[in-house]
Amino acid sequence: MKVTCRPAVLGQALQVVSRAISSRTTLPILNNILIETTAEGLALTATNLEIGIRKLVPAEVAAEGSTTAPARLLTDFVSTLPDDDLEMTLDGATALDDLVGAVEQTQMAASTDEARPVLTGVLVQVQGGNLTLAATDGHRLAVRKLAAAGATDLEASLIVPARALAELSRVLKGEPGKVEVIISKARNQVFFRAGSSELTSRLIDGKYPNYAQVIPSKSSTKVKVSTGELTQTVRAVSLFARDSANVIRVKAQSGVLTLSATTNEVGDSKAEMTADVDGSDIQIAFNARYVLDALGVIGEDQVELLFDGPLSPGLMRPPGKEHYLYVIMPVRVAMS
Repeated sequence: MKVTCRPAVLGQALQVVSRAISSRTTLPILNNILIETTAEGLALTATNLEIGIRKLVPAEVAAEGSTTAPARLLTDFVSTLPDDDLEMTLDGATALDDLVGAVEQTQMAASTDEARPVLTGVLVQVQGGNLTLAATDGHRLAVRKLAAAGATDLEASLIVPARALAELSRVLKGEPGKVEVIISKARNQVFFRAGSSELTSRLIDGKYPNYAQVIPSKSSTKVKVSTGELTQTVRAVSLFARDSANVIRVKAQSGVLTLSATTNEVGDSKAEMTADVDGSDIQIAFNARYVLDALGVIGEDQVELLFDGPLSPGLMRPPGKEHYLYVIMPVRVAMS
């Protein structure tokens, strides 16, 4: 976004729309004014979810776009400016891409079983300026953390249907700037808005399980391996696992990761790959599809696998990073 306007006119419009800002809101985003370009110039909008005020400001638009900014800070700043042409440029933000990426990294782990409606949603938690997305179907868990600007005082916990979030990436992808997340006063709806696109979703009522308790707190084996090579190997080996519940066996020992699968009527498949293995040798089995789901969204050249024995959950994450983790429950099979 790039616009040019007169500070005196902009300041007057800011004072008008600011009357819709409530100082007692529990949603920090409502302390902001929505600024967006239109065919007529610049549109300013503010709301407290009870009343909304929109004001158009004559402006020369060089590049279209939209964003939000703190009402009080913006109004006070503009009032100090001399009455010369004011140029406003929006620095392209990555917050929208971050959110879309976080959704893609988590929503595939949500359940499709309507018998447990809470697990068909993604838990969205806002706390201390951080946004955490978590999803589980009881067999695997995906958790992604990212910063949420303007939410330092807000604490909220919502369960958003995974199907709605799956649409979010398609609806908002390609929009400029940041994404606003607005929660309705009744806490039964959530609004995602970026640029000229908006997605509204109902919220799932219920208590989400304490997912933190299934995240492994220790590991006896740590494996670091190429994401691309592991993806290709799991794909190839899992072709032989189709008739055996999609189960692949994973064996880690010094410098080598071995994957294998068995089909009774056809035979076996085994593949070895070079890996950085630190700790005890281990043999463990997983559902290949769950492994591939994580590898497809991890977004790093290498992936770290952490194990604490053949019966404990396995953990996948970008090496040395804490912002994304993926936990998979092992499958009990006879090991050779």
